[in-house]
This record gives sequence, structure tokens and C-alpha cells, in this order.
Amino acid sequence: MRIGEMAETTGVSARMLRYYEKLGLIEPGARTSAGYRIYDDADLERVFHIEGLRGLGLSLTEVKSALDDPDHRIAEVIDELIAESRARLREEKRLFEQLLAVRGSDVTDWRAALNVMNLLKNLRSHDPAARQGSALRLAPAAHPRMVARSAIAEKDLNVAGALSWSMLQAGDVALEEVSRALASADKEVRMRAVRILAEAAARTTAGTKQSERSEEVFEHLRGALDDEDTDIRAVAALSLGERGVLVAFDELLRMIVDGDHDVQASEVLAQSPSWHEAALDTIGALLNDDRTQEQRARLVQALAEFEDSDELLLVLLDDPTPVVALTAKAIVRTRGNMP
Repeated sequence: MRIGEMAETTGVSARMLRYYEKLGLIEPGARTSAGYRIYDDADLERVFHIEGLRGLGLSLTEVKSALDDPDHRIAEVIDELIAESRARLREEKRLFEQLLAVRGSDVTDWRAALNVMNLLKNLRSHDPAARQGSALRLAPAAHPRMVARSAIAEKDLNVAGALSWSMLQAGDVALEEVSRALASADKEVRMRAVRILAEAAARTTAGTKQSERSEEVFEHLRGALDDEDTDIRAVAALSLGERGVLVAFDELLRMIVDGDHDVQASEVLAQSPSWHEAALDTIGALLNDDRTQEQRARLVQALAEFEDSDELLLVLLDDPTPVVALTAKAIVRTRGNMP
């Protein structure tokens, strides 16, 4: 068939067919005596292959490689295209959220709208200073979800602090967004979320509205105590424990035994009057269990935080494990209570 028929059959213009030939994508096997191109069924099939690959999003260079290289794996190309498509969708979603945020800002002129757009754009800048500046200048209540998502995604500690501050001013919508991140498959995302919640717990004070907010924060932190990661559980337990929330008790004891922020856990356990006596009794019981030398040494060291632990420490002066006896002796001597 001639080029006109080929164009009509395939839906590819004659000009594009000539361009394909110039790139080496197709090579008509014959010409008429007048020099016109003659296409056969093999050429027709190749054009359909070209259009199919272009429809997948491949460039013409990638199409040529795919057709010419028998080892070229189309599955790998499709995987790459899926990844690129996902990235584009994420960018489109960000733009959509930015536009919603701008509309929610009640801006009244283009200058104000552009200013808000620039601030939101800078939250995704590669420059930490730009991200921090935007975090401090944004009106968090107008962009709660955007601020919360930026805070959860932020890896720079200084910027994270500024974004956390903004998020805590943004109200319940931002808090809800952060709490959702506790279900993320990404450990780092969950850790950033629980740290923000711990900071929120530290900043809440008395008062009806604040008390309601505190209970909501505590509820999310309680959920974090079930996280598979010990570091995340530790942040939640320390935050709850500092406020006397009983559900953190077992995790704080686990931290002491395992040497996971054990000094901080000991301080928290000792300072809470609601469980002070129970903590002291439990540590005494754990010391008599079948524990390793290192675990027993940490438990004895924890007793240094309990001012009324002398009776138990005096018993431990004769402990058969040297490190336990020496640690107990050092604590008693420091207090000036050596017999």
C-alpha cells in the first residue's frame, strides 16, 4: 500500500510516517518505479507496535530501543512508566490541595493569592531555610492539612520544629491529619507523627477546650504504644508517663529492663504519685526474677530515682551479683545512709 493508504489505515499522518522512517523506526521494503514508498503487512504491524508503545508513554527513542532490542523487557519499561505516573499524580494532588488551601484563605486579590501559593510551594523546597521560613509565615489555621502533612514529611530537625509549632496552632483538622500518619507503613513517618503528638501533649494546659484536646492527643499516643517499633513506643510511653497516664506503666518498665531510654523511664516512673509505690514494688519483684546481670543492674540503677527505696537497696548490698551489690552500695552511700 502507498503512504496515503497507510496513513488512513493506521491513523498516523503521512508526515509522521516519514518522520518515523527518518528515525529508523520503519523502513519500507520497496518503492514504485516513480519512487513512492510501498508498505507491506510487516510495516503495518510495526506501525501499530509503535503507536501502542507511544500510548504507554514511551518516547520515540525508547520505542526504537524496545523494537530493535530482542532483550528489551517491556515489563521494566511499564514499571518505570507507572512510577513516573504516580509521581505526576502526587504533584497534581499537591497542586489541587494548594488551590483548595488558597481558596480557603479568603484572599481577595491576585497578589495575596500568589503570596499564599509561594508560601505553600516553599514548604516543598529543597532549601531547609525556605521551608522553615514558610512554616513560620503561614497562617496555620487557614492551611491545617497542608501544614500537618509538611510537618509529618519534614526530616530537618529545625524545620520540623517550626512546622510542629505551626501545626499545633492549626487546630483539630491538623491533629487528625497527624494521627493518621501513625498507621503509615513508613517507620520514619510514624516516628515524626508520634513526636508531634508528644509535643502537643506537652503544650496542652488546663481548661475545657484544652482538656478535650489533651484527651484526644493521649488517645492517639495510647495507640502508638502498640507500635511494632520500640523507639516509637518509647516516645509515646515517656510522654504519657510524664502526665501520669497509667497505660504507659508496663512499657516504661520494659524500657528499664531492656535498656531502652532506661534513665528517662526511671525518672518518669519515680515522679508520678499515682503509681510510685506500685513501680517500686514491681522493680523489687523484677530483681528477684530470672534476669540477666545487665538487666538487674539497670533495675537497681532505677532505684536511685526513688527517694524511698533505701529499704530495698539495703537488702541488695549483699546481692551475690557484684555489679548489683556495688550499684546499690553507691546509691546508698550517695544518700549518706550506709549502715
